[in-house]
Amino acid sequence: MPRNMWVAFQQNEKAFSQAEELLRQNSGEIPENIPIKNSEWRILKDIQRSEREQFIADGRTQFSELRNSIYREVREEFRERWKDYYQAEHSGAEENALRAIKQGGLHPVWLTSA
Repeated sequence: MPRNMWVAFQQNEKAFSQAEELLRQNSGEIPENIPIKNSEWRILKDIQRSEREQFIADGRTQFSELRNSIYREVREEFRERWKDYYQAEHSGAEENALRAIKQGGLHPVWLTSA
């Protein structure tokens, strides 16, 4: 994955983790010093908390699976381009030619110098 995409991904993943932590902190727990006259309310809150925690856990799994599938797809799509780039780099291609390969404009066959 190119560095700029990786950095953006890391920022998004950090924001996602912070949002999860915020949801976990605001779990709706009832302070012990507040008298509860209706025990059904406490049961309802416990059910909602467990559902919310399960939703977050499922979301984490889905996020991870999606991230991995996107990574595999992008890696497969750009594998040839990066192979061409590194071959051109090792054969001493100019910086402009390498930049063109990264952008997808040139194929290394056309980079032969006279």
